[in-house]
Amino acid sequence: MNYPGPGQPWGGQPQQQPPYGQQYPQQQYMPPQQQPWTLPGWGAIPAVIGTVLIVIGIFAIDWTDGGGSYVDAAKPYVQAYDKDLVPPDKENGFVFFYLKFGIFGFAAAQAMLALMWSLGSVRGRVSAFLTFGIWGAGLRAGRLNGARIALTVVCVLFTALHVTAWVMWTDLVGADIGDLEAGAWLTLAGLVLTTIGCAVGPRSGFAQPPLQPMPPGPYGYR
Repeated sequence: MNYPGPGQPWGGQPQQQPPYGQQYPQQQYMPPQQQPWTLPGWGAIPAVIGTVLIVIGIFAIDWTDGGGSYVDAAKPYVQAYDKDLVPPDKENGFVFFYLKFGIFGFAAAQAMLALMWSLGSVRGRVSAFLTFGIWGAGLRAGRLNGARIALTVVCVLFTALHVTAWVMWTDLVGADIGDLEAGAWLTLAGLVLTTIGCAVGPRSGFAQPPLQPMPPGPYGYR
């Protein structure tokens, strides 16, 4: 006579079923962690180099034949405008504003824009809005081209504004933009590099999280 093995039912006896509601070992379900929208990219290299060139070009290299940095070169015209020795028309007013304040504000804004963008400062919706004034729906989906094009256009406009102001300034003093010395061209090179940094931009830090396993049912079925 064959006897059933351990745990096996005797002949004619129904097989035992697990009691209703018995819990089986389940895989732990972990919700996906939030990922940053952007990460530092190759655009950071020209952006950093360009920023350094802008600072050196404005403050350390001669702008005119007589020597002196941009501050020294612009000082006579600024003083003449302050003393009403220059006609206070719109053209002179723009050049005066640029020479006294504009070059520093516009150059700093362009450099900061390129650095923050290329170094991946957009970590989420709040930082996208506070930094660039955008909600970043495309960035959230991993699409950088829209923001990249918009920020590059802004840098191009800043660079064009600088060059326009230099042309107007040299024209008002009876010179030509070609008479400017290395400081101006080094600054222009830095502006161009920061624009390239914006065009290259960061890497996308967003990726769709992998599909998580569904929690098993009461009998271990999914």
